[in-house]
Amino acid sequence: MSDSSAWAIEVASPRDSRWGGLLERGPHLVFHEPRWLAVLKEGLGAEPAVLFFKQNGEAIGGVVGFSKRILWVKQFYSSLPYGGVVGVAPPAQVVVRLLESSLRGRGFSRARFVDQPNGGMVLEPPFEAIEGETHVLDFEGRTKEEVWAGFRRNIRRDVRKARRGGVEVMVGLSDRDCMDFYSLYLESMERNRAIPKYSLNFVRAVHRHLCREGRGVLLLARRNTRPIAGILAVDSRSRRHYLMGGSATEGLAWCPNDLLLHTAIEQAIDRGLHSFDFLPSGPGDAKLQRFKAKWGASPQSCPSFDLELRRGHMRVLDLVLRAAGTGPGRRMVKTLRAIQSGSARP
Repeated sequence: MSDSSAWAIEVASPRDSRWGGLLERGPHLVFHEPRWLAVLKEGLGAEPAVLFFKQNGEAIGGVVGFSKRILWVKQFYSSLPYGGVVGVAPPAQVVVRLLESSLRGRGFSRARFVDQPNGGMVLEPPFEAIEGETHVLDFEGRTKEEVWAGFRRNIRRDVRKARRGGVEVMVGLSDRDCMDFYSLYLESMERNRAIPKYSLNFVRAVHRHLCREGRGVLLLARRNTRPIAGILAVDSRSRRHYLMGGSATEGLAWCPNDLLLHTAIEQAIDRGLHSFDFLPSGPGDAKLQRFKAKWGASPQSCPSFDLELRRGHMRVLDLVLRAAGTGPGRRMVKTLRAIQSGSARP
C-alpha cells in the first residue's frame, strides 16, 4: 500500500487544464466533461468542482462532481447520473481521511460517490454501499436489422402499431419543443405519483449545451401534429444515455414511447455508437427493469457510496424527505417545481 502521507486532495474548477488532461488520457463519459457540469450549474443550481487526488504533489486522478444544498444540508455528489474516478485514486481508507479533512471543513454533511456502469469502484466502510444497476443494450458490430430482431415480439408489435396509428417522431429544435417536452414529463410524474427531479431550466440547459452541439437529442412523438410523448438523450463517445422522458396519458394507446426508443437506438447505431444505456431504474422498480430487458438490454452494476460527515444533519434531512413522499408533500414539491420552471398550470 502506498504511503498515505504522500496523498492530498485539491478542490478545483472542472475547467482546470489538469482535468482536461486526465480526460484525454483515459476513458470517460459525457458526465465527466465540463459541458455536463455547465448543464448541472444552469439546470440545477449546482456548484461544479473537481476533487484532484494528488500524490507527491502531482494530480494523477480525480473525481468530478458538484455541491448542492438541500434545505440546510450541503452535499457533494460525484456526479449525476454517473461519476467514477478518472485516473488513479488512493486506497479507500486514505480517501476517507482526505474527504473528512477537506469537505467537513467546507461545511459538507455528506459525500456521495456514484460509479459508472461496471466501473468496479469499491469503497469500504465507513462508506455505506448502495447497490444499483442500469440496463445497457450492446449493439457493437450489429446492424439495425439484427438489433431489431433482438427486441421482444411485443416491442416490435408496438413500434409497428405506433407507425400505423400515425405517430411521427421529430427532432426537437426550439424552446417551444423543450416546453412541450417538459409538460409531458410533468404529466408522467403526476401519473406515476412521483416527485419531478428536473426543472424546465435543466431541459433547456441540456438542449443548449449538448443537443445543439451534436452530443444529444430531444425527440418528440406527434400524432395529428400534437406532442404525445418525448425523450431526451445525451451521447458519450461510444454510448447513448436515455436521460428522461414523458408522455401524455391520452396518447399511450398509440405506443409512442416504443417508437421513440426504437428511433433513438437506430440513430445511435447510425452515429457509430456501440450501446444504449437506459439509466438506473431505482431500487425495487421491477416493472421498469422488465421493460428494459424486453429491448435486449442487460443489467450492469452501478453502485453508490455514501460517506456521512455530519450524521445529525443527515438524520433530520431523511425525515423531511420521507415526509415529502406523502400526498401533501408531493403536491407541495410539484407546485414549487412548476413555479421554479415557469410552467405552472391551473
